[in-house]
Amino acid sequence: MTNKIILICVIIGLICVIIGLFLMVGPVGEKLIEESTPKIPIFGIYEVCADVEECNLERGIEKIKAVKAEAIIITVVDEEELKSVAYYPSKYLPMAEGIPENYLKRIIATSHKNGIKIFASINIPHNHWLEKHPDWIAVWSDGQRADTYENDYFHRILPPSRIIAEEECQELLKNIIAEVVSYGVDGIDINDNFQFSDQYLEETDTTLFSSFDDFTIEKFEKETEVTIQGNSPKEWSEYLKGNADIYEKWLKWRAGEVTQLLRILKQDIKETGRDIPLRPHLLTSEDSYEYYGLDYDEIAKEVDVLYLMINPDEEKERYFEIIKEARDAQAKRIVVSTYLFEEEDWSVVERDEEKILERIKWIREAGAEEIYVYNFSLIEEGNLWSTIKSVFNRL
Repeated sequence: MTNKIILICVIIGLICVIIGLFLMVGPVGEKLIEESTPKIPIFGIYEVCADVEECNLERGIEKIKAVKAEAIIITVVDEEELKSVAYYPSKYLPMAEGIPENYLKRIIATSHKNGIKIFASINIPHNHWLEKHPDWIAVWSDGQRADTYENDYFHRILPPSRIIAEEECQELLKNIIAEVVSYGVDGIDINDNFQFSDQYLEETDTTLFSSFDDFTIEKFEKETEVTIQGNSPKEWSEYLKGNADIYEKWLKWRAGEVTQLLRILKQDIKETGRDIPLRPHLLTSEDSYEYYGLDYDEIAKEVDVLYLMINPDEEKERYFEIIKEARDAQAKRIVVSTYLFEEEDWSVVERDEEKILERIKWIREAGAEEIYVYNFSLIEEGNLWSTIKSVFNRL
């Protein structure tokens, strides 16, 4: 009798094991594996040619398709030699020199024919407004206008507070978005010059106070009924940072200006009748909230994507920290760029496949749904097409 009981228990145990194995290889098991393994993200590349003026679109897209990239970010509005230009025939901006009139139309048609999505990157056209209103420009801590130091990336910008306050700025952005959307793009990317950026310039020992121009300070005082002591950008900055409660209110108000700008741009897209994503490119090299006025929680409520631009010299922990911050903000979708520069020297193309793969793995493991490699020109320069293909395949 005892032997029979033991035999029955063994048989029952075997049956349980078989059922367990069935579940593991069946739908339940597939779900467990899926949840424990990072999903393969969409891969994309910036631009479709190394030289836009001499661009062989078909050949460029052929190369991009060969590495199995699924999306391309292309510049459609840019700042060139102190001018705002379009890469298509625009009613509102001059067309960039050397660009064929059908350039954008052909890129979209050829890409879509090959199953590749096109996201149109718009640089906020600051120079268009500054031609008419030079006094609108941001200022440096030494009192100089920002265009006196042209070697800085943000040397000619309008603060977001100004852009959302001026009707002519809003009209131009709305018209540009309507033009670009009409071409059939799959989304609108806003490049990183829509943010505040109080950047320090080491060679001149000055700080770009894009937050502390007199217009922004006066707007803050009027809307919050807080009086800021001082008579210059430097004094205003010192006063704010020396008063914790006021500074906290200032940071929240300033971030609200950036969020409002993105809210308006998203509404401009909706009014075209097409439901395509707005993807703001977010600077991440410093504290996003304090340095750039980026409140991820609030921005995530307004837009479809948080697009994170992570520098190649960041440590692994920082990659995960930045992407976690976007996840915690309940971002609908997280997109990340990786840059083909060496960690130690941004003037040198990164040719080490293992280092490129490592960065992309970090991004994937941290939970990004899309990864973009910057850019076509650097891939060409470094002869990295086989490397990029290998990296994508190894994921």
